[in-house]
Amino acid sequence: MVVIAIVVVIGYIQSRQPAHLNPSQAPDVVSPPITTAPAVSSPSTTGGPHFSGAAAAVDRTAVLAQKAKEYSKAKELVDPSAFINTDPFTLSQYVGKKVILVDFWTYSCINCERTIPYLNAWYQKYKDDGLLIVGVHTPEFDFEKNLDNVTAGVRRLGIKYPVVLDNDHGTWDAYQNQYWPHEYLIDIDGYVVHDHIGEGDYAATEHAIQQALQERSTVLGLNEAIATTIVTPSDAIAMDPSQVQSPETYVGYARDQLLANGTPAAGVQTFTLPSTYTLNNLYLGGTWSFAAEY
Repeated sequence: MVVIAIVVVIGYIQSRQPAHLNPSQAPDVVSPPITTAPAVSSPSTTGGPHFSGAAAAVDRTAVLAQKAKEYSKAKELVDPSAFINTDPFTLSQYVGKKVILVDFWTYSCINCERTIPYLNAWYQKYKDDGLLIVGVHTPEFDFEKNLDNVTAGVRRLGIKYPVVLDNDHGTWDAYQNQYWPHEYLIDIDGYVVHDHIGEGDYAATEHAIQQALQERSTVLGLNEAIATTIVTPSDAIAMDPSQVQSPETYVGYARDQLLANGTPAAGVQTFTLPSTYTLNNLYLGGTWSFAAEY
């Protein structure tokens, strides 16, 4: 009888534990209730559909039906490891209320760092118009899983919008993402109406944000005019991808494929610089202490 009682108690406790989602089965964000909205015309090439004005209000069912043909539903956050700058939340809490920009990034990625000034500027400019930016921090390296390291990176970069730690790549996998940075713009109906990989094309992304916010204003009956100007952050670093000719270089021995005057391995090594060099290789001089990722 004692054994049976223990089994029953264990079964009850396990039934009360939260289920962990398989990323491939991550739910779509919840759709808001159907309301009325302006008539929809042809889809935009840079973000949500174009709307023809308040005078042509129609049942939202038709609008949602068209969106279902054109776009995919956004996925929910999957088993976040921690939340920074915010209390825990879900994306579904804000669908139907806000426009959401999900940014996959990691703090040691230089391409992500150069994108952050634009994200900061958009959040400052449009947060009162209904824009929520969510930074999904998915690590490339083990040291990027450390909460203190990520928190310090968020502080250094001046990020005020919420950042979610995705240490197990659950949300990354749910979106089938492959890149840092990668932005996904989710409209008021929970559809991904625009996405962008990497740096650049900031004006196109901001234009898509403006369209989505204008649609939100109309759907919610706010009748607010969204600014159509484009920001240029004062702290943004301009770069021309066509001028980048050197490959990405890692010094940690796990990925050091460009070291031309030695063999990367764990521990301390001493290197001598050669008298001649081949372009786009890595040469080290002096004594170096190697680790896999440092």
